[in-house]
Amino acid sequence: MALYDEIIFPSAPDRDESLVLLERLCSTPPCESYPQLDGPLILYGAGKLGKLAYDYLQRVGQTFLYIVDRNASTAREEEFWKNVQILNPNEVPLMDKKNAILAICISSLSWNNVVRPLQEQGWKKIIPFYDLTHQFIERHPLNNGWFGHRFSEQDRQIHASLIETWQDNHSRASHLQFLAWRMLREEWSFHKAEVDTSSRYFIPEVTKALTTSECFLDVGAHHGEVIPQFLDRVSGKFMKIMAIEADPENMIILQKTILQSLPSDSRKKVFCKELVIGRMNHESSFIYGLNYASQLGKGGKTVQVIALDSLEFCPTFVKVHLEGGELDALQGGLTKLQQNRPIIAATVYHGEHHMKDLATWLMDHLSNYHFYLRLHGWWGTGLVVYALPKERTNA
Repeated sequence: MALYDEIIFPSAPDRDESLVLLERLCSTPPCESYPQLDGPLILYGAGKLGKLAYDYLQRVGQTFLYIVDRNASTAREEEFWKNVQILNPNEVPLMDKKNAILAICISSLSWNNVVRPLQEQGWKKIIPFYDLTHQFIERHPLNNGWFGHRFSEQDRQIHASLIETWQDNHSRASHLQFLAWRMLREEWSFHKAEVDTSSRYFIPEVTKALTTSECFLDVGAHHGEVIPQFLDRVSGKFMKIMAIEADPENMIILQKTILQSLPSDSRKKVFCKELVIGRMNHESSFIYGLNYASQLGKGGKTVQVIALDSLEFCPTFVKVHLEGGELDALQGGLTKLQQNRPIIAATVYHGEHHMKDLATWLMDHLSNYHFYLRLHGWWGTGLVVYALPKERTNA
């Protein structure tokens, strides 16, 4: 099959069907050919990912011609884009459609739904923006375009075990869809197990289990986007919120979000902590100033890393998004997790073994839990593992 081809399945697979599809993935040679910039670059999409792509390209020193967006007139009015040329699709010269590389900056829609109309308009070289990041990995840690390699026999067995353990067929569909994109760059989709970009961290199973006395721990709070969503799910009633963010630039915006979006009685119960969270208390290197991509890594500033078990907070709901540091963070909070038995939602799409290792660890260390997996973005992004204590579900 060609790169980025689509395969549609009539329904979410059960355990046996999922294991057959896993074998199909394991027996197919993986795609390991990263696209190269062999022509001028154009970005498609002026939304959230387009802005991230713009900042990223500025940092790595890669130029681009302009941005294409269906709502170009609206985008031009944004302060963020005041010095950037933005064109409607019908304004793009035919020569650019033929020779330039169009990097798609929209991961909230399926690849084919975005790309097919563009191909009909004459674009010849279309790739996901994230697939460009690998060639700049020495300049910037963002690597959401990674490719998966062929599984070892041990890897295959672990993935098979996970597939058998997931609580529902939707989780199995998400697992396979994620692997298909990462290993083969094929877009698998399953009816009745669709990607839901609107419910990240708050799938129905989580929302139904939430109460009005939650102690919500938001690890990797970024700009505080998740906190208003949490308040909506609990009708504004909760016990406490601790929002942890390591990057001081993000922390400023996080505090503004709390101030502007929460009523005063709620703000009194929200505590923002500028901390770097890891497996144990120690010194390490943290890379600041990268917005979403700020993270532990070489070449950053030496900081004190804190384990979750060191915090004076007893969570009932834990959300973790740390650009690949989620497993370390959870391992550093094992005592709290086992004592308090919170609901857990952790992102697992930032590295090749990320989902496998984190899900396996949770299943090995948390007894009497139900485990779910959901894709909340296309291109193998937005993958979240959910762990719900059985006593908080009706299953």
